[in-house]
Amino acid sequence: MPQPEPWSHSRLSSHENCPKQFYHKSVLKDVTETRSEQMLWGEEVHEHFENRLRDGVALPAKLAMHEDFI
Repeated sequence: MPQPEPWSHSRLSSHENCPKQFYHKSVLKDVTETRSEQMLWGEEVHEHFENRLRDGVALPAKLAMHEDFI
């Protein structure tokens, strides 16, 4: 039997916002969400920040301005 995914803040918020939508997207997985250009960019930035903090990988030039923040 597969283990359920842990409750992250975003998963909990999604469930609280609309349990039915959460059920279809995360449990049944019969609905997929179309990701916008902005969502894809945010995922990319998040990945670079995570790699910087966890592994010390340098930020790409387009995100170098955030080095002091990190």
